[in-house]
Amino acid sequence: DIPAGDNVYWGPALQFGANGSKRLIPAYLQAKYLFDSGGQQSLVPFIQGGGGVVYYSTSGSSGTTKALLNAGGGLRLAAGDSLQLSSTLLFNWVPGGIGGDYSYLTWEMLQLTIPF
Repeated sequence: DIPAGDNVYWGPALQFGANGSKRLIPAYLQAKYLFDSGGQQSLVPFIQGGGGVVYYSTSGSSGTTKALLNAGGGLRLAAGDSLQLSSTLLFNWVPGGIGGDYSYLTWEMLQLTIPF
């Protein structure tokens, strides 16, 4: 995450998802807003949104790339001055649809952030 102002961050994201013969590879730019926790900086809720593209393929197909928009939120836990742990739930919307679906959920169970 790259700081962009008070409690606002942005940065690139790349994910990989698989379910049987289906493969999803979303790449997008995201923005996060961390809520003011009233001086308690150990556990901070945030909202997140972004946009980019998602590559979708099934075994035996050449694959397709579509536009992607997402929004959600999560919690960030400060584990010292140089380490942060996060968990994020995102709703992803694909306007053109992929594989017969126009949306899917992603849960980043554990994300490690090292601020610099």
